[in-house]
Amino acid sequence: MIPYKLPDEKEVLLQYSDEFNDHSSRKIIERGVVNNQHEARQLAEFFWRAFTHSASSEKDKEGRQATHSYVFLTLVDTLLAYFHLAGYSDVWDEVSGLPE
Repeated sequence: MIPYKLPDEKEVLLQYSDEFNDHSSRKIIERGVVNNQHEARQLAEFFWRAFTHSASSEKDKEGRQATHSYVFLTLVDTLLAYFHLAGYSDVWDEVSGLPE
């Protein structure tokens, strides 16, 4: 299971999966487990797309961007650790552009 550190982490990911109409990523997030390399790539690409979208969004009236920025910073650690423990750190590194 993905070891979320904050209660809002999963909720933010689900919100973005709805915003992007990304049913495949939503299923992985709801299940909390990546079953194969294809799903690992799907989730990593979805996460970085949501991260980029969040960072470039204008702050709305409720302060969503500020809240999401903090949650996304914790999600980087959460998902990095999960991908490593699940054996998909190479996929995470490739998609994120981090050096191996």
